[in-house]
This record gives sequence, C-alpha cells and structure tokens, in this order.
Amino acid sequence: AYPALAGNRAVTLPRLENLMQAVLYGGFAPATSGNPRPFGMPPFVMTLSNAEIAAVLSYIRGAWGNRAPEASLLQVHSARQQIRMDYTQ
Repeated sequence: AYPALAGNRAVTLPRLENLMQAVLYGGFAPATSGNPRPFGMPPFVMTLSNAEIAAVLSYIRGAWGNRAPEASLLQVHSARQQIRMDYTQ
C-alpha cells in the first residue's frame, strides 16, 4: 500500500522536491511473490507543463484536510531544475 496523502509530511513541507518527484517520475512498488504485478503511478515528466504540475501539487497540498500553501509556478520551475540537476550528476 502507498502512504496516505492526508497529513503526509512530503505533501505539506515548504519545499516541493519530494512531492514533485512523485508526480514527475511516478512510483512503483517492488514485485513480490504475493503481488507479482503491483500497481504504480505513471510518470508525468514528459506530459505535464509547469503550470499543470503547480495545479496538481496545489490540489494535493490543499485536499484531504491538508493546509499547505499552493505551489507557485516559480517554485515548480525551481524545483524541476533542481531535480533535473540531481538526476544528471
């Protein structure tokens, strides 16, 4: 099972990198004998614009009782650049 988004610290932290990585690159549980074909979240790095990512993150950060500020376009752009640098080093 995946962690709940309600009250999840990665959702409510001021920095967006962890939450953005999940949206950009998806997440897949390991296959096990009990769950040989686990479900996962697909990556959206090639399909969502920064504005669309900001909208998704803002929704998640304000839904299910979360009270984190909305994600700005500048935050998303900066975080995306940082993540890109982390992946290329």
